[in-house]
Amino acid sequence: MLGEADAAKLELKHAVGCHRCNNTGYRGRIGVFELLKLNEELSDALRRENSSEFIQKAREVPGYQPLVRSALDYAIQGITSLEEVFKVSEQIDESDEFQKIPESA
Repeated sequence: MLGEADAAKLELKHAVGCHRCNNTGYRGRIGVFELLKLNEELSDALRRENSSEFIQKAREVPGYQPLVRSALDYAIQGITSLEEVFKVSEQIDESDEFQKIPESA
């Protein structure tokens, strides 16, 4: 994801509120999405209710990244804070195996 040199230079934001944002530190909203375009192999695994195969095949889809990774990208870009990333990740069921999909570089 990030090399050590890049990580050392990374400055993550912390939300600071004011009267205009109702002391949230944010103005407006931005969506965090996880998109997985189904292909034939994924569809077949779903039809067979084979979650292990589905997860394996999902990992192989080019460009796929889990929701938490998308949120983390926003934090790295300074669009949101790490605290908000944690809020998003807490909403995902801890047993959800998609969280465990390794990030693609």
